[in-house]
Amino acid sequence: MPKPIVNLSDYDPKWGKQFEYEQKRILKVLGDKAFGIEHIGSTSIKGLEAKPIIDIIVGVQDLDEISNFVSPLSEIEYASLKKELASKYRFDY
Repeated sequence: MPKPIVNLSDYDPKWGKQFEYEQKRILKVLGDKAFGIEHIGSTSIKGLEAKPIIDIIVGVQDLDEISNFVSPLSEIEYASLKKELASKYRFDY
């Protein structure tokens, strides 16, 4: 099986603005349920070549609340790709 090709782009200052736009959209649907919304990954580092995909992490107070995020986030066209690692840890990718 051939390895996937990863295309990197030169740093684009628009990535920060794209994150801010998405952050506002997420905050609008999650409100105070979101315990921080952060821009992570290579596009968050000024001057670095990166895959042109904005990575965002949303903090929660309680991992049991994650399932309550699916419906509000789907309203703004985010898809849930849930992976369970163990009873205590989960992540979406």
